[in-house]
Amino acid sequence: MGHKSEVLQRYLTEKGVDYHPGRMGWQKVSCFSDDGHPNGDRNPSASVNLVTGHYHCFGCELAGDVYDLVMELESLTYPEAKKRLGDEGSASAPPMEPTWL
Repeated sequence: MGHKSEVLQRYLTEKGVDYHPGRMGWQKVSCFSDDGHPNGDRNPSASVNLVTGHYHCFGCELAGDVYDLVMELESLTYPEAKKRLGDEGSASAPPMEPTWL
């Protein structure tokens, strides 16, 4: 599993979203928004992909990766979302170690 997937799973758990951690690929879940959909629908109309770390809600049109989700739901910038998710250390690629050492 990739890094975004792990961060997404932590966020889903924190938000109390019922999902199946052992199931890979897309799976249906309830909307992530605390307010639900504008039309009041609370049925599982969102999908998460635990392989890629992406989501899409067909009811309120939220879509993207875990950082997009947090930026939208919590009105944060990208650096703030990374910090909020405890991921501030991976803003850039780590320095490469020479392979000949």
